[in-house]
Amino acid sequence: MDPMVTGLRVKKQKMFLTSETVQAASITPSCLKYHKNKECHRVYKPVCGDDETTYSNECMLCLLNGERVRIVKEGAC
Repeated sequence: MDPMVTGLRVKKQKMFLTSETVQAASITPSCLKYHKNKECHRVYKPVCGDDETTYSNECMLCLLNGERVRIVKEGAC
């Protein structure tokens, strides 16, 4: 939504990650289901990794990092 059109104010918040919040809130990606093909689908379903990087989907996170990077939340960081 365009804030100018709706009249809403949008406040961007930065997410600060600590080791405690990452461990408590993160999810280990299901990388085993992607290892067979070694390629990812093109569906955009972003996930935020604990490295503060947005990946286009869980498969891309796995392909680039394995299970070293955990999912902090669904959606962009």
